[in-house]
Amino acid sequence: MEVARKKPRVFLGSKGASLSAQDVWKVAYGHALVELDVAAVERLARNAPKDLPLLDHAPAPVSEPKERLDEAQCRAVLLLMAHKLLHSNAKIRKFVPVYLVEYLNSGVPTTFLFEGFRSEEFIADCIAQSISDPNPLVEKLLEENAGEFHVTEQEWRAMADAGAGRLGISCLSLYLSSLLSVFADVVAGLSCEALLAKTKAFDSEAYSQASAQKAEADVASDLRTLLVGSKLVNKPGGFDGECISAIPRIHGALREEAKIAAARLRVEINRASFDNKEGVSLFQVGSSPLHSNFSSPFLFNSLVSLALTLEQLAWSSFGRIAAMRAYLIGELSLPHPDQLLDESIDIEKECERISKNVVHLYDGIVYSKDAQIVQMVYEALKTTCGIFAFEASMALWVLHLREIRMKTTEKKKKGTQELGLGKGMAKLKQILLQQLELEEWQPLDMGLPQLANVLSRQTLAETNQNPLDPGGEPSYHTYFYKWPSQMTNWFAGNFLQHLVAEFKSIVDSNEVARLPKIAKGTRDFAPKQMAVREKAFGIIAGVFKRHGAVALDTPVFELRETLMGKYGEDTKLIYDLADQGGELLSLRYDLTVPFARYLAMNKIDKLKRYHIARVYRRDNPAKGRYREFYQCDFDIAGSDYPQMVPDFEVLKVLAELLDELDIGDYQVKLNHRRLLDGMLEICGVPATKFRSICSAIDKLDKLDWKDVKKEMVEEKGLSEETADEIGKLVDMKGEPMAVLEKLEREGSPFLENAGSKSALKELGTLFHYLQNANCLHRISFDLSLARGLDYYTGVIYEAVFKGSTSSSSETGQFGSIAAGGRYDNLVGMFSRQPVPAVGVSLGIERVFAIMEQQLQDGSRQGIRETHTEVVVLGIGEGLMDFIIALVAELWAVDMKAEFACCTPRNLGKQVCKAVSSTWPFSSLSYICSQVAGKCSNGFIVFRVQIASAGSVERQIPYAVVISPDDLEKGVVQLRILATKQQRLVARDTIVHELQELLGL
Repeated sequence: MEVARKKPRVFLGSKGASLSAQDVWKVAYGHALVELDVAAVERLARNAPKDLPLLDHAPAPVSEPKERLDEAQCRAVLLLMAHKLLHSNAKIRKFVPVYLVEYLNSGVPTTFLFEGFRSEEFIADCIAQSISDPNPLVEKLLEENAGEFHVTEQEWRAMADAGAGRLGISCLSLYLSSLLSVFADVVAGLSCEALLAKTKAFDSEAYSQASAQKAEADVASDLRTLLVGSKLVNKPGGFDGECISAIPRIHGALREEAKIAAARLRVEINRASFDNKEGVSLFQVGSSPLHSNFSSPFLFNSLVSLALTLEQLAWSSFGRIAAMRAYLIGELSLPHPDQLLDESIDIEKECERISKNVVHLYDGIVYSKDAQIVQMVYEALKTTCGIFAFEASMALWVLHLREIRMKTTEKKKKGTQELGLGKGMAKLKQILLQQLELEEWQPLDMGLPQLANVLSRQTLAETNQNPLDPGGEPSYHTYFYKWPSQMTNWFAGNFLQHLVAEFKSIVDSNEVARLPKIAKGTRDFAPKQMAVREKAFGIIAGVFKRHGAVALDTPVFELRETLMGKYGEDTKLIYDLADQGGELLSLRYDLTVPFARYLAMNKIDKLKRYHIARVYRRDNPAKGRYREFYQCDFDIAGSDYPQMVPDFEVLKVLAELLDELDIGDYQVKLNHRRLLDGMLEICGVPATKFRSICSAIDKLDKLDWKDVKKEMVEEKGLSEETADEIGKLVDMKGEPMAVLEKLEREGSPFLENAGSKSALKELGTLFHYLQNANCLHRISFDLSLARGLDYYTGVIYEAVFKGSTSSSSETGQFGSIAAGGRYDNLVGMFSRQPVPAVGVSLGIERVFAIMEQQLQDGSRQGIRETHTEVVVLGIGEGLMDFIIALVAELWAVDMKAEFACCTPRNLGKQVCKAVSSTWPFSSLSYICSQVAGKCSNGFIVFRVQIASAGSVERQIPYAVVISPDDLEKGVVQLRILATKQQRLVARDTIVHELQELLGL
């Protein structure tokens, strides 16, 4: 009893607390006691009526069903029964759950009948009979509570409807599957080492793709981590089979199916039970599972999927067992080869039995045999655990024999010879062997009974005949015949939890022998790149503010419904979040839709705003095209503006941005959405195909007309004649006024279309405004521009880079660098009040790519990585206090300063170590290579080496040098690095001197 009190407790009935599959497993195998929440028990006592009709039928005969639950299953059922009754609204006396908990904690063995549609009723009958029959527990409770104890009709019905049998067995199955998923990975890793397997498949590029199944990729990554440093895998002549290459796929499926089923089970075991007032069994033939307190056909489907995965898992393990058996029999002189064959045949029979049961599971679904489903899954799981225990035993034996062979057949080398297991695998192997040595062998209690009998027949005298084991000591193959039963029993003990913790510790260390890499479509930014970006962001924000825009920020993710239906065919590029916290969420695709949502939500009808932030798209990465990138948006929302004035200002802002960023030649292609729709109508395109045809036209900047026409005809269902008509019109582009004049000529079909006619009028006004602002020369009126976003309603435009870098003669290689347009209806999608708006988004990442390329080519002047203005250097010992005091004074007057303290010897190397590598002073080419000596006037002379013509611009302008001799005189040395001039300045006036030089 003293030991029992030290066991952990599982609490039932507490408000807000939930029961987990692990809790059920702990109680089922005697690793925890159960304790009732006092408040829950009292709540039952208050609600229970005083007079209840007793059970009016005799319990079912014990011999009626053939199927009985094992001890662990019975304890799991009792726990779930108590848990469900405590959360039931049925009239339950507190005696019933109290009795069940006392029964669990007493450790008295029990058995339940479990078969067919009346399985839950059989369990209720057994509990009712246990309470009615005299036993010590009932007598103890009789002493504490006056009265005679019998189960009432309503209590029996509540127990029969609780679904405790199915839920209890499912809890055991799901927790065992979580242990098996880790144990199977460890065992598979051991087998890979034992077979010298070809594990290149684990490094497959497919597992790093966005389309890869996460669980499969995780298994592949975990195995790579376990096998890092292995000298056994991937050897010439090593085993290469599907049972190796398919490990990530099959083991990943086990993780995924167990996770899905566990999530559904967690809901079911903590779902409140309701009183079945009609008194009809909810599990009888023909009843709908949806009417059951134990729901859920979805849980049953998950369990069947789990069983299918277990079938593949078992056959995969058998494939590795067969390969190791072939090695043992074919390459080593071992005793009893026939016995090894018999054992493998037993394993194969168990795999066939699992496959046969999986077929029966489908019958269980069809005929609502839910009891059969949960029991078969449980049995399949136990069998699979036993198969992997056998595989682990054989892998350990093969590894031991390989080690002995290596020591006896290879020549001695310097140092201790080791087998060369992977670092993680070696640690886990040692843990397994230590546990096997600590345990005393016991008969198999779960898993593979017939296989255990075969293995346990072997004795030391029969098996200790291996010539590879000199000295006559007990050998690995002696213990091999005991290990499967020992390892299978681990699933009922605490050791596997320790193994899981060690496994996670190893894989979390991520010691994979390769350089880390960044996700596709993303970038790191080095200090030089950040200097370019910060300067560009400053220019961009300055232009936006010049036009009176205010800054706005929105969440990086939005409700999925906010983003859906706004981007046409590009909707497929939206990133959906996996862990959504109870909401369907997606990463923002752009900044425009969140802006419209903000306006609608806050009922704002006028705003000029700018927004600089990251957006995300599941696009194919290319030069200047990323999956995570910044957008710089400028938008004007509101209706009380003169016609086309906001459109003009947005285009003017775009021109100013690209001019001030100084990227080179560019062009802004412009069109009008209503003009585009009118053109398609004139050509005879059905209105239902406008958006899809626009999407095809939008590809003309990347594809030839021949390919675009093929897409229109073959994929979009357009006739060739209609496509040809479109081809004639989309070829029209050029100087805005000239193209506009051509479209407005008498007889033009565009004037006969109402939408096109109004669009041409708006464009005429816009072009006059742009001409007056001296930026019309940047515009190209292009009828082939067909921005694919669904929300555009008016002017649309796109800026493209027309220049080229000296490293490449290609023009337009960076594609579109900015785009935008009018979207009058977007805000109205979120509210009843439409707010017209127009805006532009600068694709800043492509602009950065152009700027960085120009820096590399030398066509753009360098940008300093830091803004440091002064560096304070101490040359000598004991100067740090004086240096810190001086640099603190510089910081106090808003001067950008850094500091270091060095000895005269090897000054350059010390400076590199002492100061940040992000500032130019850390490079010897910028300041000095060494201290040359002292002149008679006390100046320290630096031999400055200029690395390049532009290095002077990148240098820190001033340096203050402090030496012990100068400090005694009350002076410091001020050096102007650009001109190499230096002079002595009084310590008290150096701050003022620097302020004057810097104009502060």
